[in-house]
Amino acid sequence: MSSHAATKANIQLLTAADHQEDYDFGAIDWGFQRESLNTWAAKACVINAGMARYRETILSGLAADGYKIINADQRLACKELSHRSKYMLLKHSGLMGLSPLEECDSWMIYLLLFSKESDVEVAQQVKEVRNNLYEEECVAVSKSETYTDNEYVKAKEKRAKTQEERYRERKTELEKRYDVPVTPDIVEKDDNGWYPQLRLYYYLTIGREFVVPHDARRAKKTAEEGSGAVWQPDFNRGQYLGSVRLLEELGVSTIMEPGKQWKKIDPEVQRTEQLAKQYKYIIKNYLGITISDKDSPIAVVQKLLSKLGCKLECIARQGSRGNRHMIYEFVPPDDDRDEVLQAWLTREVVKAGVGVEG
Repeated sequence: MSSHAATKANIQLLTAADHQEDYDFGAIDWGFQRESLNTWAAKACVINAGMARYRETILSGLAADGYKIINADQRLACKELSHRSKYMLLKHSGLMGLSPLEECDSWMIYLLLFSKESDVEVAQQVKEVRNNLYEEECVAVSKSETYTDNEYVKAKEKRAKTQEERYRERKTELEKRYDVPVTPDIVEKDDNGWYPQLRLYYYLTIGREFVVPHDARRAKKTAEEGSGAVWQPDFNRGQYLGSVRLLEELGVSTIMEPGKQWKKIDPEVQRTEQLAKQYKYIIKNYLGITISDKDSPIAVVQKLLSKLGCKLECIARQGSRGNRHMIYEFVPPDDDRDEVLQAWLTREVVKAGVGVEG
């Protein structure tokens, strides 16, 4: 199923759905800029091909950005220098900066070049430095001042930004995205892909009645901004109804019932596996999940649940050796998502009640 087919399916779903938007979705020009779409797809292929030679791709990209690439031979040679020689070499190399971040970068370079510790120990120290830097950044983002709406628009248009401006912009985006106070934990979760998981989970569960109005609003806004035409990747990214309907047809909502236990031989699990393998190309297109014919029934279910940030937990074994079955149970995720989901629900109720656009 191609991007063209996904766009066509999303438009058909909107056309057939019961919504309040006064717009002819069937008239949307979704073949707009096909040459650009083909170029975009070709670029994606180039990026994916680079994964086959991951190390070379990353190193060449870092070098192009101005980073210094340190060969392993350089590190082995520098390990034999005296401490003062190492310090002087580092000092006169221009790597010792004045800011905390630059000093930390210099310390990491010092570890890589000069430490007499084993590669494993150096890697662990570098990892600790990296983690500390990231924690500090998450805290800095959460403590930054939020932009007003007008300030945010101007900040988005600005090309050269200071670190403080980037932090303020990021915090403003997160507040708009989650509708809750921004904490370091939310910054980290967002970096790890929390938002798309929560949105899909929300529209599959407590926000189910609002998925059609949401998709209709987004589609109308996108089409009007494009004078009746849409860019397929952006259009599809804003549509959830197809993914929600797909998960429902696969029986994921049933498997998500709290407290219910499952085995791979249960009819519901077997049905999910069979449908997922039958429609694996549609699943790949809508959910980005690769279903293999070799996947076990439970593995298929776990892959589908992963798109929601959820999973089945193994709680027991049943049967004797040679006929033993693992027993699984869906446990609602303990990641503080309820506050966000309730905030989104409140926002949707307000939009439905007073016709607020968004």
